[in-house]
Amino acid sequence: METGDQPSATQYLPKPHSLAERLGFWTGALISPVFGIGSALRRDRVFHPKGVFFEASVVPATKAGRYAELARRLAGSALVRLSAGGWRKNRPLVPDVLGFTVRFKGESLEPEGVQDLLLITARSPWTLVPDSLLTDRSNFLNNIYYGLSPFEIDGERDKQLRVIPRDAKGEGEDRYQRIINAVENGNARFDLQISNVANADSAADWETVARIVLRQQVESDEQEVLFYPFRDGQSINPQGFIHYLRAVPYLTSRYARRRFGDKD
Repeated sequence: METGDQPSATQYLPKPHSLAERLGFWTGALISPVFGIGSALRRDRVFHPKGVFFEASVVPATKAGRYAELARRLAGSALVRLSAGGWRKNRPLVPDVLGFTVRFKGESLEPEGVQDLLLITARSPWTLVPDSLLTDRSNFLNNIYYGLSPFEIDGERDKQLRVIPRDAKGEGEDRYQRIINAVENGNARFDLQISNVANADSAADWETVARIVLRQQVESDEQEVLFYPFRDGQSINPQGFIHYLRAVPYLTSRYARRRFGDKD
């Protein structure tokens, strides 16, 4: 399947807009060899090495409010990857976070209009440890996935994102079989929501923008697909130190796993 992952690395390098973002970018550049070596040794991603891909459709929320235009732009087709954080195998006694990554491709977006969002089951970097203990590692449908750090959306800063499941937990012997069975039964729907960072702890402040419906499992080349925080063609722009910290390590890891990863 087409992934649209062929542009040069320099096309994706973001331009920091604040001192915190500059510090994040250059700190990430300094530590990026660690991620390159880790990916080469592991022959895979350092984090979220195993995942399952799905074709999805995105439908604007009926009451998207001030985000109605954004919902319209995101509507259409999408590629979703659900993954574990640190382990290929399900280790029920080991703390971990799960990942929900989505590529919004719209109805007929050109490559520069594609938007990636990378979310995990941790509300912020500072809650990563406790949230890894609270994550239901056995079931992708029993967790809420957060953007981890703030975003600037259509020029408005300090926004938080999350994806929340709207269906039952599903059945199966492990998390992958549960989500596959749920998709086959038409029971894998997730809502994309936005809140102001200052009010993110209030359930009432989260506004539903769109519904993401997983349609069918698809095969994809793990070594080739690059979900990247700064593929932001629909103006959902990463903001702050943590996001910019990831910019260079993601590209370094991707190069290493393409160079040294399993070819079969």
